[in-house]
Amino acid sequence: MGLRRVTKKFLWYLFPTIVVLFAAPLLVHWINSSRNRNTEDPFKENIKCAIALGNFDRLSKGYLTGLNYELLELFADSQHARAEIFLADTSTNWLDSLRLDSLSVLVVPAGSVPDKREFISFRPEESEVAWVVRSRYREGLLIKWMEIVPTDTYQNMLDRFLRCYNPFRKGVKRVPGIISPYDELIKAGAGEIGWDWKLLAALVWSESRFRIQAKSPTGAMGLMQMIPLTAGRYGVSSPLDPEENIKAGCEYINRLQRVFRDYAANHDELVKFTLAAYNGGEGRVMKYIDSARVAGHDISHWESVCSIFTDDNPKTADGPDMRLAADSLSGLPVPEDSSALTDPEDLTLEDSSFLYSVQDTTSADGTISSSKANRQARAYVRAVLEKYSFFKSLK
Repeated sequence: MGLRRVTKKFLWYLFPTIVVLFAAPLLVHWINSSRNRNTEDPFKENIKCAIALGNFDRLSKGYLTGLNYELLELFADSQHARAEIFLADTSTNWLDSLRLDSLSVLVVPAGSVPDKREFISFRPEESEVAWVVRSRYREGLLIKWMEIVPTDTYQNMLDRFLRCYNPFRKGVKRVPGIISPYDELIKAGAGEIGWDWKLLAALVWSESRFRIQAKSPTGAMGLMQMIPLTAGRYGVSSPLDPEENIKAGCEYINRLQRVFRDYAANHDELVKFTLAAYNGGEGRVMKYIDSARVAGHDISHWESVCSIFTDDNPKTADGPDMRLAADSLSGLPVPEDSSALTDPEDLTLEDSSFLYSVQDTTSADGTISSSKANRQARAYVRAVLEKYSFFKSLK
């Protein structure tokens, strides 16, 4: 038998062997994938959900993160489960986590659904996002759930998150009677602190623009921008949770009101001192009061306390180094050089808690400029009260 004939025969038998070796694993993977997509695959008792919307969630689109947070909680409740929801880094690949079931639902922009056969996407009605799950069985559970959600319940959610007060959402008419997606939570909190609920809504707007995902460079998070230390003190397990965040923020406000009640001339002045302390800290406001007392100023009125600083430095909070935000009804100053203003659409959306934070008042030698800190606190109080006045005018 010639060498050529032997070689030909060897290759003839070798080729099918190579095909089987390489094709078999792919076939097994396809079979398993098909089985996983169609067999029973219920959610766990803890439904772990990642919201990975990043910069896609602009205010001009409504409050997508907040809407999906509430929908995920509603779905988990329908499954007699608990939703564990967190904000996901959009630069991380979460598909392995879905595959291994360490992640149950991945919320992404509708245009970013992974192009892989093993994953299924579900899109809530009238939504620009998609929920990615690992099997058709789970998709079926989501579809069945959406079919039984009462129409008025879902419509109310869409109205609250997509048709509330939002000056950056052009061409969308606000539903009368709705200011924020969280009006009921805000009303409950306002009752606990003795405020008009629209005043508390103005504070929440100034802090976070009603965005549960708002986070300042100093680490303050959520609707009321709770810093981790304060959040922990008031039992907040998830700053992203609207109810927890508002409840803790109101408990903190109550504490501040107890501190300044003996100094303020009346309720209106107490509100101003409280707002200033919420923004800059009670210790700083107490220093303002002490300085005003030493200087012989009336310490029962906020503007009188502030005047000790503006007398020495007439430059006001909206001086030449500041400009008014496009949402001029709030009169909210925004620094021209803010590094966070990267989205032309959301040019005025920097968190006011950061805008007016005392971190910018530290000089080169490490000392704090009380004058600048006071101007920031004064501007913050003014912004909240002006927004409150505007909210009161809304029907």
